[in-house]
Amino acid sequence: MLCVQSISRGQTGRGGQIVNALATWCKLLLGQPQRPDLEATVASGLFEECVSAVVAFAAAGAEGLHDTNHSSLSQALNMLRNCRQQPGCEARIRSLAPALGFCLENDLDYMEQLGITTASYAAQICESLRNRATLSPLY
Repeated sequence: MLCVQSISRGQTGRGGQIVNALATWCKLLLGQPQRPDLEATVASGLFEECVSAVVAFAAAGAEGLHDTNHSSLSQALNMLRNCRQQPGCEARIRSLAPALGFCLENDLDYMEQLGITTASYAAQICESLRNRATLSPLY
């Protein structure tokens, strides 16, 4: 969907808009004790596609920054943030530490006036995982 080999401006924008639509749909269930939307996101493989998109962005390095679809990357990070508490997702996101670090270091504007940038999403992911680690006696 997001094109695991690339997150370039080409047709990846279409995948980003699909993920955006699904993320918007997920907002309808915010605060609900059961989150079938997020369970479906993980079960369908969409979560892993978003992981692949973030990894592809980092793998492209600084040379790929000019060709990255900002919206698609933002939506992939948004979906990772939304799914972080689903079973197995926290560990998978933690394995992305180098890619998330690259996102933090190479901020791309999406809706900068609203504070929505790729680095802001990456920071929210990292901070939420850090907070869980300091609150949990298992860490």
